This record gives sequence, C-alpha cells and structure tokens, in this order.
Amino acid sequence: MSDGRGLLSVHNLSKYFGAVAALAGVTFTLEPGEVLGVVGQRGSGKTTLFQLLSGVFPPTSGEMF
Repeated sequence: MSDGRGLLSVHNLSKYFGAVAALAGVTFTLEPGEVLGVVGQRGSGKTTLFQLLSGVFPPTSGEMF
C-alpha cells in the first residue's frame, strides 16, 4: 500500500533562468518498482529536471519529496 507520496513525489516543479522557463509545473509520483522514462526534444528540460532532482540547482518553485 502507498501512503500517497511514493518513492519520489514531485509537485509543480519549475525552474526559471531569468525570464526563460526551463521547466514549468512538472508533477509526477514514482512508486517503488516503477520505471519512469523521460523523453523529449533538445531544449525540453530533461537535463534541468535531473539537475533539480539531484540538487545541482534549486527549484524556482515546487516541491520534491
């Protein structure tokens, strides 16, 4: 049974560099045993997402649990 937060829970994660939105409003929950794929074109924010998750950058807004 899940407590609703999962292994990794991200809510409304955003990162801005000046006026440029690298990520805006990313929300997902990763449950134990799940596999999550992140795909997209160049410049879509994949690397920024992983840098936020690993602590390289602080998010502009949002929460990670």
